[in-house]
Amino acid sequence: MSIDNPSLVALLALFLVLCPCCYRILYPLPPGPFRLPLIGNPWAIPLSNQSQKFWEWSRRMVQSKGSEIVYFQNFGTPLVVLNSQHSVEDLLNKQSRYSSNRPPVTPFLQIWVGDVVFANGELFKSHRTLFKKHFSPRDKKFPQGHAEQALPDLLNGFRHSPKDWQRHIRIMMARVIHGVAYGITIDSTGDHWVDSAEAMISVLNEAALPGAYFVYLFRFLPSWFPRPYFIRRVDDCNGIRSKTISATFEAVPKGVDSFVSRCLQDESYGTMTQLIIDTAGTMYEGGADTTTIALRTFILAMALFPERQEAAQAEMDSVLGTNDPAYGEEDKLPYFKAVLRECFSYSAFPHVTNQDLQYNGYKIPQGTVILANVWGILRDPKIYGSNADNFDPERWLKRDERGWQWDNDLPDSYNLSFGFGARTPGQFECRLVVRSKTCKALGK
Repeated sequence: MSIDNPSLVALLALFLVLCPCCYRILYPLPPGPFRLPLIGNPWAIPLSNQSQKFWEWSRRMVQSKGSEIVYFQNFGTPLVVLNSQHSVEDLLNKQSRYSSNRPPVTPFLQIWVGDVVFANGELFKSHRTLFKKHFSPRDKKFPQGHAEQALPDLLNGFRHSPKDWQRHIRIMMARVIHGVAYGITIDSTGDHWVDSAEAMISVLNEAALPGAYFVYLFRFLPSWFPRPYFIRRVDDCNGIRSKTISATFEAVPKGVDSFVSRCLQDESYGTMTQLIIDTAGTMYEGGADTTTIALRTFILAMALFPERQEAAQAEMDSVLGTNDPAYGEEDKLPYFKAVLRECFSYSAFPHVTNQDLQYNGYKIPQGTVILANVWGILRDPKIYGSNADNFDPERWLKRDERGWQWDNDLPDSYNLSFGFGARTPGQFECRLVVRSKTCKALGK
């Protein structure tokens, strides 16, 4: 069918031009620093003290535009920074189906690292399904047992070489996770298991920084071209990682309960060896950093704030007496729980939208990198008080005639620390290990 009426053709052309314009007017992009066409505003994305500077940008946007989310554009890649609990809940939890992808660094890292940590789509769903099938909040004694076995060596390490306390924590976490995942026992030195895993986690943390995904462009360079430092690190670490994961899987002992042994005995997954290898590999890369940082923060806080340690110790003495804290008794210790809650306050890994989203009248385009500014959110004085920057467990508590009670009016900050939506299948296990370690360490 042909259109012969010039007026109708003109109206149709005008409609096609105006529709996108009207859509942009109805659903504008979120506010942010000044942007240039095509280039955007890469100079506005901070390279250091990112959490604090993102929080400062959000305060400006709240005052000028009434928006707690900030929009940046790094050449062709949009970046939205979330600076409120409400925006995180809406975009990363309620709409997690559309915002659980990993950032544009993924194709680059897949070339050198593979799909293990940055899996999206069906591959990620397969990892998550397999993990949740063999780990359940009802099966608490499985990770708990490994955590309790590793504690004496951790405390002995603190006593005999306190200057190496951070390495003692990393070795302890390696022992717990390798025991749970593979049934492997790591000695007190940690040897190559810890070193190779820590090197890879360091690269992944650098890849999570806004702007790091520009390294994707370097994959087009010829092999003889001098490569940037970051890419050389990835090359080196990937060689170590590939050998380590394969060797670890092959070293799984027979007759020892572990995630891998459970999967191999599963009729549905027993023949999917590569899926089992990859899923087990994510357990250290996904959980070690979170738990290690929390434990390091706990040790530092107890050293820097002895009055908080004394209060937590007094509560334990009152509730438990001279007994060691038993499995499940942490819930009877509200002050101790509040101390732990203060230890979880660091940034999460970025997400990416797989379709256009709307939030508070703003359009968030498909392919936008979404970064939750956990540091800033947990320091919002409107929610956490004027001393939000201080280590103060009592912000989570109320006091009545019975003593300290948990304040249920404050939001659950654990969701901020462990990630969002479908990306947190191991949150329960990490929390369980941290609670067990810190409670028993304090009891000692």
